[in-house]
Amino acid sequence: MQNYSFMKRFFLVPLFICANLMAFGQYLTPGTGVNWTFSDLVQNSGGVVTFQDGIFTVHQNLTVSISDTLNVAENITVELDQNVLVTIKGVLIADAPGQTTFAASNPALYFKGFRFENSHASVLRNCLIEYGGGIQIIGSQMTVEGCTIRYFNRANTTGALQISVSYTHLTLPTKRIV
Repeated sequence: MQNYSFMKRFFLVPLFICANLMAFGQYLTPGTGVNWTFSDLVQNSGGVVTFQDGIFTVHQNLTVSISDTLNVAENITVELDQNVLVTIKGVLIADAPGQTTFAASNPALYFKGFRFENSHASVLRNCLIEYGGGIQIIGSQMTVEGCTIRYFNRANTTGALQISVSYTHLTLPTKRIV
């Protein structure tokens, strides 16, 4: 009878772990040096990122892994569902000729925000970023230029921008931070 109890626990623990991972789904790029676009994420993320009516929507947490890059070279709109966190451990280059918009899919339900973690060359240029929980920059070298950052609620940071760790380098000639 004791072996049955052990076997029961042995199989139930992994089952609960898998159930929790599925309940709190996310997508992590594979970390293989790939340059991604949001269209690529629609094809590869298993529904974490979708595209409909000209708008990309991020439904669950998204992580760009070390050595991967997410490129936004077109004027696009990306909406993020409530409590979604986008973590950049690789590189995010949002440098469209006009404007890239990152906003909550419902302005009353803020997305959690962005977290740049040891990102060595990220660029946010000509972006409108609104209705989020903040942009956290940890040990990263990045440029934020010509952006409007507004309507943040500090769910992820101590302010619209939170810069941490002594070797963070930030170039910040931006339009406005509200």
